Parts: sequence; structure tokens; C-alpha cells
Amino acid sequence: MIQLANFAVTLDYSAPSVTFADPERFEPRAHAIPFEVAGALIQLKATVNDDQELLFLVDTGASYTILPRAIGEALPGRHLGGVQATGAAGASLPMTVCRLPRLQLGPHTLTDVVVAYLEEDALEAQGALAEFARQGIGVLGADVLSRFRVTINYSTRVLLLEPVEEAASDLTWVHPGLQVMAAAEGYIIRSVLRPSPAAEAGLQPGDQLIAIDGEPIAALSPHEVLARLQGPAGSEVALEIKRVGTRRIVRVRRIPLL
Repeated sequence: MIQLANFAVTLDYSAPSVTFADPERFEPRAHAIPFEVAGALIQLKATVNDDQELLFLVDTGASYTILPRAIGEALPGRHLGGVQATGAAGASLPMTVCRLPRLQLGPHTLTDVVVAYLEEDALEAQGALAEFARQGIGVLGADVLSRFRVTINYSTRVLLLEPVEEAASDLTWVHPGLQVMAAAEGYIIRSVLRPSPAAEAGLQPGDQLIAIDGEPIAALSPHEVLARLQGPAGSEVALEIKRVGTRRIVRVRRIPLL
């Protein structure tokens, strides 16, 4: 078993790759951000909207950057509910996503960042993610970290963030408003975001998604399915849905959801 504490570990999401270096010989190429280790968890402080310092857990495997609910609810702009996250215990936790005007990580200022916060019912769930939210601790996820080449040096307790020019600057949020997941029968709708054209069309979690614009999708990868759902704002996509043995085609628009 590799003991990560014995190395300076560099994650490059764009490659993707993981590199292990001697922490004593490692020469940082970016400003060092100090962190603490609580148990096996990396904790660091970041500033939200220039005036609010917040403790974050660094979670390289989390899809979303998550704020405490009270902070997320107060953010301006559109809030999109119904997003499903999976906690460490495997439970599905409903979240709302919105945009954070500014996030300061050491010397790096990110603007208009898509973030999430747990919906009220999810705060009562078991598991680490809900417990962090109840404590007012945020989670720094891969959607933010992937904008950098990330080095975690456990021996010196510093995080190094080196901007990656080719990294995507944001998630793509122009689609009908549904999340899908692979299942034994192909793909099913995991969640329907609200408000969204998918919700207005009556699509429901558990519906089986058979085809997109007439093309069967069972053999496609999740990335390929997502790419077919996304597209220019205002364009229309035809979804073939199966529900309780009945098939129908639903036409929905792609819109900028956030």
C-alpha cells in the first residue's frame, strides 16, 4: 500500500495522471497554501466573496464544490434544485446548484464558480457529507481543483495550485435539465432538475432513456450521452423514454440552466 504522506503527490486532471515525488526535494512552481490534517482529511481556508473565510475539506474525487447551506442559499442569481450527489456511504443526497461570484484560494481568484449546497432534507442524512454541512464546513471538489495542477505535500502541509491553461473554465450547463446514470438496461434518468424544460415536459427519475435524436444510447459511454444532451441554447433534442413498458418521444429545449 502506498503511504501518500511519504510523498508530494501531484494530480493533473487534464492528463490525467498522478505523480509521486520526494517531498524534501520537490521544488514548488506555485504559491503554497497551508493546510491542516484532521484525521485523514485535508482542511484549508478559502475566502468566499471577498469577506467570508470558510473552512474547506479538499476532496479530489468529489464532483462539486459544496458550500454550507446558509451561505449557498444567500447567493444571488438562479438556483437549480434536484441535482443528486452520492455520499461516501453510497446514499443519494439532493443538492441545489448556483453560482458563486468569487472564490479566493491563496493567490488565485475564481469568478462565477458553479457551487452546490445540500437541500434541507439531505442535512438530516447519515454520512460524512451531511455531517460536514451541519458543521458549516465546505468541500472543495474536482470541478474547481481540475482548473489546476494540484500538488499535495503532506510533509510540509502545503497545497500547490498551478493553473492549467487548457483546463475547462466551467461546467457546461446548457441542456434540457436532467442527469442520467448507467443501469443494467442502459441509461435511466437519475434526477430531473428544477426549473428546467425536462421538468416542464414531465420527465421523471427512473424513466429509461432509450435514444437521443433517434440514436440508441445503450452502447454509448456516459461522456458521450452527456455530449448528446448538451448543445446550443434554444436548440431542441428528441428523447425516447420508456416508462412502465410504454415508449414515447419527448421533445425538449436546451437552455442555459445557470
